[in-house]
Amino acid sequence: MKRRIILLALAVVSAIGCTLAIWNVTRPYQPAQQTVFMAVQGLDAFSRVSPAGFRQTKSLDPPPGAVSILPEGSVLRVPLVRGAVLLENHLAQESAVSSEVAARLSLQAGERLVGVPVTGDTSLGGMVAVGDRVDVVATYDGRLTGLAHSSTVAEYLLVAAVRNRYGSSTDTAQPRIGGADSPVPAVVVVILPKEAVESLVLALSQAASVHLVICPKHEAATARVRSHQGGGR
Repeated sequence: MKRRIILLALAVVSAIGCTLAIWNVTRPYQPAQQTVFMAVQGLDAFSRVSPAGFRQTKSLDPPPGAVSILPEGSVLRVPLVRGAVLLENHLAQESAVSSEVAARLSLQAGERLVGVPVTGDTSLGGMVAVGDRVDVVATYDGRLTGLAHSSTVAEYLLVAAVRNRYGSSTDTAQPRIGGADSPVPAVVVVILPKEAVESLVLALSQAASVHLVICPKHEAATARVRSHQGGGR
């Protein structure tokens, strides 16, 4: 009796195995689906890639070069229409993204870009570079107050870009101003809170000269502009 039960069980297992094997061979081919990312709205060139701009979905026939992992923080080199699948060649190489484009993209709500006019010899001989933290020191000649003096009008501002007198970016691996002791005028673009813009612009407009002072990047400090009421004070 036991032998019959064992033989019956073996027959059942064998039948099930044969059935599964036949089903596996005869079932329709199902190609693997690939994860892709589709734009949920129109996106401009130089936009940053973020989860808010793309929807993850599956595709049986993705276009060549479709990315399967969202490259958050990368920059689009071309505009995308709504529903477009994100491809590798839609993305700009980081080396091709200028400091000026990066500066615009990095602005947060409540921040502004402001230009500080300097020359090579008022910016440490051209040492000031993108990514530096700087203090802005203005010198007043006394025409307004009768007393010549210097004053730190802003502290620990982040340098976002550097431009020369011709309006072009000095974008290199580490953009800088002219050469040592260069009198060529330039503009150092800094990021600061929007409520401090008017005070800084007023202080700069009344200064006879403006010097930049490089700060340690690891210094525990907050960017700020000192209140300026006019008259070089």
